[in-house]
Amino acid sequence: MKRISEMYRISGGTDYTHLCNECRNLRIEKKKFICRLHQQAGGSGDWKPQFIACRLFNLTLPDKYKNKSCREQAGSENEITGEQMELKEFMEM
Repeated sequence: MKRISEMYRISGGTDYTHLCNECRNLRIEKKKFICRLHQQAGGSGDWKPQFIACRLFNLTLPDKYKNKSCREQAGSENEITGEQMELKEFMEM
């Protein structure tokens, strides 16, 4: 999953009226941009300030996402039990 897609998933969408470079959670380290929230969620890598901001614009990261790797978060939310769903059950959803 792309970095910005991960942040949109965690925050619940975008704040299309702002860009990441306007957010106080974006910082510069050695000529590279870093999103503090993405880093706290276990992500790594450079950030692009021209991304459209996530809904956590100038806010803090919810506790349930702190210090987990992106793969751990995805695994805990999408647990697979190994059982196949019946078509009838699927249609009732």
